[in-house]
Amino acid sequence: MEEAEFRRLGEIAFNGIKEGRLIFGSNEVGQRLRDSALFHCLPDRRTGSKNEPQFCFIHLTIQEFLAAKHVTDTMSEAELRRFVADHIEEGEWHVVMQFVAGLLGDRNELSIEIFADLLPVTTAAEKIEDIDLRDDSDEPICTSVTCWPTGDQKQIQKLLSSSNCKLSSLDLSLSRITDEGIKHLSKALTNSNCKLSTLSLGYNKAIGTCGIKHLSEALTNSNCKLNSLNLIRNDAITDEGIKHLSEALTNSNCKLSRLDLSNNDAITDEGIKHLSKALTNSNCKLSSLDLSHNYAKTECTSNHKITDEGIKHLSEALANSNCKLSILYLLGTNISAEAERRLLEANRNCKVVTVETPAVTIIRQGSQ
Repeated sequence: MEEAEFRRLGEIAFNGIKEGRLIFGSNEVGQRLRDSALFHCLPDRRTGSKNEPQFCFIHLTIQEFLAAKHVTDTMSEAELRRFVADHIEEGEWHVVMQFVAGLLGDRNELSIEIFADLLPVTTAAEKIEDIDLRDDSDEPICTSVTCWPTGDQKQIQKLLSSSNCKLSSLDLSLSRITDEGIKHLSKALTNSNCKLSTLSLGYNKAIGTCGIKHLSEALTNSNCKLNSLNLIRNDAITDEGIKHLSEALTNSNCKLSRLDLSNNDAITDEGIKHLSKALTNSNCKLSSLDLSHNYAKTECTSNHKITDEGIKHLSEALANSNCKLSILYLLGTNISAEAERRLLEANRNCKVVTVETPAVTIIRQGSQ
């Protein structure tokens, strides 16, 4: 591949993440790029009387690496500093940031300066106990904290259970938190002093079924105030973990309205079946569900996949009068035309506003 084509790949990848796009048209992906084996050809998109070819990178990680390469190759030091400062809190850039740090390896001092000196206020606390809980000054109270890798997992419970703690949002993405840490966190969530309503636990490969069970039990506690939970790219979360989550969703005490389970390759049709059953329960309050990029893998790479069978369960749930979903994301799932038809039919009978798959985008101002 020529250098110019490689640069073009980086530009496409970067712009895609910047614009929240994972699918690209033929006007962006030229023939030589299609032949690079880095793109997957999706079903054509129907536009008017024409069929437009669509493509996505073979894996989100490939897109993220190429985006990072674009950043390090094209940005000056000043631009790089600004980029990190602007995006370090945004989950969609987390893996890109990791690649950027690695690609800057030969400029190690610059990498350290950028990722240490330019951490925003919400990531300033490297350890849980470093967060100042005092409310005795005229300074605005911090209600959102992002913690980078830390072993101080017991301190999470102590922090959130304090009557002085005003935190309503906590981001522990990329923190390497374990099931034991989730156990302490879950105990804090059931404390009446805990005010957390938003929790992000993305990109933590050590969170497994045991951790999800602890979290699910906390969600059923009347003191738990969580309404938004992000579990993006936690590959150890299996169908068994989804079963625990689904059971929690049917509990009248559970307040979750937003759940992100995208990029979890171990979730199969069985997990989707559990979720779909929960969606039809009158106690379930979910209004937004993201199942994007839980890829259907080939037999030689993995048996974990969401297929038409899983989409069938979802479609039946969407058509149920108890289902409160207003947003459903299914980007990057390989489904058939028949499965698309089921989604379309279900969408006529429910309040879904947006359903997106590689081959179909449904946008509807849902009838309430």
